[in-house]
Amino acid sequence: MKLPMYVQIWGHHILSMLIWPIGLHTNIATVFIAWFLLSEGSNIFLNCRTLLIKFNAGHGAKFAAANALFSLSFLVLRILPIPLFMAFWYGFDWSHTTWFTLAMAASSTPLPVMLNLYWFSLMRSMVSPSKKKKLKEKP
Repeated sequence: MKLPMYVQIWGHHILSMLIWPIGLHTNIATVFIAWFLLSEGSNIFLNCRTLLIKFNAGHGAKFAAANALFSLSFLVLRILPIPLFMAFWYGFDWSHTTWFTLAMAASSTPLPVMLNLYWFSLMRSMVSPSKKKKLKEKP
């Protein structure tokens, strides 16, 4: 069973609000949390896109610009940094942390990366040539 998108979005934000204070308090995950916060910068253009749709302006040049800026910011802020994030994660000195904070970091820091890759795959599928062809074929 596939969860509705709004459940996924609310779920990951609630988890962040519960886990990030622990990561900041223990000074373990501050670099990861900083990247996760920076990646939220792409939401500016997602919100613009959503507002255009809500106000029946989901077409034309403004909508195309919002889509392009959202896609570009998502790629730059969320996808391209993943190799750096992974290198930092694997090179991090976890020896000075407790088993609890290590378990918390090991189980929660990959989640945003996986969600970003999933959402990026959805974005790519929306603009794939086969998807465009199917949309054009509909009467």
